Amino acid sequence: MDSLLNCIGEIESVKESSFEPLFHIVRSVLKNRSPNLLERIKKAVFEDTQFAYAKTGMGFPAFLRCKQGDCLDFSLIFYFLFRHFRVHTEMLAVPDHTIVRFFEQDKGQIVEATDGSLETAEFYITSRKIHPQSILNHIYLSALQDNQILAIYANNKTRQLIQNKDYALALDMLNLAYGYCAAIPEVCYNLGYVYRQSGKLDNAKNFFSQAIKLHPNFLKAYNELGICYALEGDSKSAEFYFLKSLSITRSYEAETNLLRLKHEPRY
Repeated sequence: MDSLLNCIGEIESVKESSFEPLFHIVRSVLKNRSPNLLERIKKAVFEDTQFAYAKTGMGFPAFLRCKQGDCLDFSLIFYFLFRHFRVHTEMLAVPDHTIVRFFEQDKGQIVEATDGSLETAEFYITSRKIHPQSILNHIYLSALQDNQILAIYANNKTRQLIQNKDYALALDMLNLAYGYCAAIPEVCYNLGYVYRQSGKLDNAKNFFSQAIKLHPNFLKAYNELGICYALEGDSKSAEFYFLKSLSITRSYEAETNLLRLKHEPRY
């Protein structure tokens, strides 16, 4: 079995048989005689097996079983299918999202895996407000290594835990993610968020700052840094970070926090 699948199986504590549905999809692709592999994969995923997008994924094995998953689940399925058919394929990260790039005759094409459509890098740079520095530093829109994919995967596993305020379990999974790769902005952000919720503001500020260094347009991290400083009574620093968040894009949360700060200098 693919080494990346093996590692996902270890994170999920499942057996190899949990990935068997992936090979049913391969057989569906093989039945289609179209010369266009992307179209064959799209038909197998969205029509023949009727996978559907959901905002929050439950993990790749559950995705294969229940046929509902998030962008990472769909990116993984396209990634594994293209590789099965010996097409050079890469997974790429963009802010809070993953996509796939495959190559035909040395020409790379980006696939929005949640619907199988072809997109351009410029689309994600604009729509996701990717800072040029994040591209130059190979944070976004560069081929991900297995350890980076696993860090993103483990980070995704914390979404429901954080929503349920199960911060102890979330921290365990986030530490696993950070161990795989310390240069994933969303991992640093979630570590900062969990530490802030746990009252460990110095740790929180450290991880939010790391997230911003990796992704200079990370407006949520600026807003969270502002909250940390407001909780410490440093209204000047809090105002700076709320305004920085708003300079990237208008945010109801940052506007609300800034207004609150004027009436309540210490949260």
